[in-house]
Amino acid sequence: MDRFDLWAVTNTALGVLTVETDGAVRATVSTTKAASMEVTTVAFPETTGPVSVRWASGGAVFIAGGVAWRSDVKRARVINAGWGGARIADWITTDQPYRAYGSIPAAAPDLSVVCLTINDWNAGTAVATYKAGLGTLVDRCLTTGDVLLMTGCPSDPAQGKASYAAQAALRDAVFEVAATRGLAAPIDGTALFGGSFAGGLMFDSVHPNAAGQARIAEAVRARMMI
Repeated sequence: MDRFDLWAVTNTALGVLTVETDGAVRATVSTTKAASMEVTTVAFPETTGPVSVRWASGGAVFIAGGVAWRSDVKRARVINAGWGGARIADWITTDQPYRAYGSIPAAAPDLSVVCLTINDWNAGTAVATYKAGLGTLVDRCLTTGDVLLMTGCPSDPAQGKASYAAQAALRDAVFEVAATRGLAAPIDGTALFGGSFAGGLMFDSVHPNAAGQARIAEAVRARMMI
């Protein structure tokens, strides 16, 4: 490796970091600046590592992550940015610039794959609210690259989850947002799982099992032509 991307939160009261390899300081990174999420790429002579990130001075520091790579090797970087229970409202919250919405420009994805339906339809999010929120998120992602939308696999109404009508309403909203933004047709989780809750592909009332996950992965792979 000869490059390292340091992901760190910045704010006016935070401190300074160093990035080191082979006993030498390769970069000094100040996080004492306006509130944001920032990615700093550090170059250094090729090494087998390790890369050390150390606090150097000032206030506390908050490291979100780091990625080591080689500049002479073509690569695809996949970031799983989801978290349990997330809804569309969580993705467009702007109270802190280093939350998900604020961090999208720092991540600068060439392609954002967005699948946010299951938690919203099971929480009863209003269709108009959901549609507006998804549009806001898509517009943000389009500032750095393309967007592929997906809808979730059907939840089980018999186990207390949203009715099929409620699920279909949010699925339709996803397709409408895709159409208004000129995006490719979304990957349809309902069609992928046979039109309704598919017990043989599910771990529980909302989560796919290994076979279900494999079916989703294959649909994404085929669409992205990997």
